[in-house]
Amino acid sequence: SYYHGVSLMYIPGCINALPDIDHVILMAHMDGKWSVCESLDDRNPEKLSLPEALMIIHKDKEISCMQPHMFDYKGMVSFRSIADLLDLPMIGSPGEVMALTTNKWQTKAVVESCGVPVPKAQLLREGDEIELDPPFIIKPCREDNSMGISLVQDKSQIEEALKTGFSFDDQLICEQFIPL
Repeated sequence: SYYHGVSLMYIPGCINALPDIDHVILMAHMDGKWSVCESLDDRNPEKLSLPEALMIIHKDKEISCMQPHMFDYKGMVSFRSIADLLDLPMIGSPGEVMALTTNKWQTKAVVESCGVPVPKAQLLREGDEIELDPPFIIKPCREDNSMGISLVQDKSQIEEALKTGFSFDDQLICEQFIPL
């Protein structure tokens, strides 16, 4: 999938930035299996259940921290709790922070409650009527990497923007467009 490819793209940069450190990679496969390997060059790593892979990581006392590079929702949120389970320090934000920031509607509500000005917006589910007048942005509530975003400048663009957004998430944000 797209996110698996993005995740694999980031890992070499991290490894290459720290060449004097031994790296252990806990890799999630698309079939739900896991591998523990020292290099992405290992083309045929043993596929394990998650408990089996975690046991290998847990027994390796040389591992000093964890840096997650999984960019789907489970990777951004759930996978980060593995560091807590294994009592390993983690580079980056913990899962509960990522759960909040991965949901744009919740993040917007939190920052607005702290007095930060935010654009007018509406949470949309299938069948909801849009209350804002164009121009506005329609975007998936829980999507990353600018995927599924549409700028609606005219009412004739609404149907296609909703179709695009709902192809990525079942909740969308319709947000006032504020030009620079």
